[in-house]
Amino acid sequence: KDLAPWEQYFKLNAHFARLGHFVHTVAWEADGRRVLAVVPHPHRVDMQVLARAVQRPVSTIKLRKLKDIATESKFPVFVCPPFGHPADASGRQPVLLVDSSVTEFKKPLLFDCGSVGLSIPVSEFLRSTGAACVEGLAQAPKLGAIQQDGAKKVEGPDKGAGQGPPSTRPSTP
Repeated sequence: KDLAPWEQYFKLNAHFARLGHFVHTVAWEADGRRVLAVVPHPHRVDMQVLARAVQRPVSTIKLRKLKDIATESKFPVFVCPPFGHPADASGRQPVLLVDSSVTEFKKPLLFDCGSVGLSIPVSEFLRSTGAACVEGLAQAPKLGAIQQDGAKKVEGPDKGAGQGPPSTRPSTP
C-alpha cells in the first residue's frame, strides 16, 4: 500500500525526524499585517484563536500565497521558516506566534527548510525570535471524507497551503 506523502517524507527522513518535534510555519496576512504561526505537525492553525491573538476579525485573515512568500523572502517555494522574512512596506517585521504546547517538548523543534533541516531547542527558539506563545493556536486536524486516492480529507475553513497533511499528533517524550 502506498504511504501518504507526509508518511513517505517521515520514512525517508527518519534519521532527522526522531531527533525532535516537527513544526510548520503557516504564513497569514491580517489587514495588511503579516503573521507567522508555528504549530506542531500535523496540527492546523485555529482561526478563532489566531484572530483573537492578532485582534482582527477572522474574515480579514488570509493565507498567504506560496508564490508571494517565495518572491518576497527569496526562500524556495514550500519553504517558510519562522525567521528571515523581510519587513513589510511599512517597515514592520511579521508577527510571530507559536502554539504554547511547544513549551512542554523535551526534544528540540525541527524545521524543514528545503535542503536543510534545522533543530532548535524550544527555549532558544523563543529567546532568539521573540515569538509570542498562544494557548490553543494549534488544533488537531479534522478528519473527513475519504478522497479518491485513499487519503483522508481535511474539512473546514483552515484547509489550505501550508496547513500540512492530516495524521496524528507527535508524542512528547
